[in-house]
Amino acid sequence: MTNSNVITGIKTFFVLFTFLLVIQTVKADQVILTESFESNLTGWTGLRTENWEFTTNWAKDGTRSIVNFDHFDSGMLKSIGNFDQVTYECWFYDHVTNTSETLCMVSSGAISSNDMLLIGTETQLSKTHYSYFTSCQSCPDIPNSWGTSSIPRTAGWHQAKFVKTLTTTELYVDGTKIAETSKQQGWNKIGFLLNNWLSQAGHEPAIFDALRVYSHPSNKHCAKHDAHRQRIRNFGSRHTVH
Repeated sequence: MTNSNVITGIKTFFVLFTFLLVIQTVKADQVILTESFESNLTGWTGLRTENWEFTTNWAKDGTRSIVNFDHFDSGMLKSIGNFDQVTYECWFYDHVTNTSETLCMVSSGAISSNDMLLIGTETQLSKTHYSYFTSCQSCPDIPNSWGTSSIPRTAGWHQAKFVKTLTTTELYVDGTKIAETSKQQGWNKIGFLLNNWLSQAGHEPAIFDALRVYSHPSNKHCAKHDAHRQRIRNFGSRHTVH
C-alpha cells in the first residue's frame, strides 16, 4: 500500500467520523405547531372570531385557508408556550388593494393589548410596501414602533417570519430581514388579524394559511463541530499528496 493510499484512507476515516458525530449530536428543530386550516380549529381565541371562516378559493398549503370577509377589526390567537429560541411562520395573501391592515402576529397578551409584533399590510402607513409593528407593553423602555420595510407589495402569498433568539426577535418578509427588537421574552402566542377601522369601500378579504412554529436546540454544538471540520480541512491541506 502506498503512502498516498494510507493518507487517503486516514482522511476518509476522519470525514466519516465527523459525519457520524454530527448525526448523533445535532438535534433537529422541534415542531410546536402546524396549522393549515384543513380541519376545524381547536384552542383558538380572539376578537370577533365569528368573522373568520374557511375557504377553498385560496390555499398556500392543502386545500383551504382561513378568511375574513368582514370590514371590522378582528383577530385570532393560539397559545404555544414559552421557548428561548423559536421561529414563528405565517403566510398572508396580498391583493395589493386598499385593505387597511392584514397582519400576521405574535403576542404575549390579548389582541387588544400592545404586547405584540406584527408583519403585513398597513395601507395607512404605506400602500406600496409591507409594514411592521414592534411593541412591548411590559417594558416601557422599548418604544412602540410602526415601520415600513423595503419589500414592495406584490399580489399573492407572502411569508411573515418572527425569529426569537436569546437576545432579540428578528422580523422577516419572504426571507428578508426588515426589523428587530430587543424584546425577546414572551411571544407565547401566534395569530393573525384584520383591522379596517374605516370600513373602507372595496375592502378585500384578509386571508392566512400555513402557520408553523418550531423551537431551536442550543447552538453550542455548532461551534464545536465547525472547529472540528476546520481541523479536518487543515489536516487534509497539510497532507496533500502532490
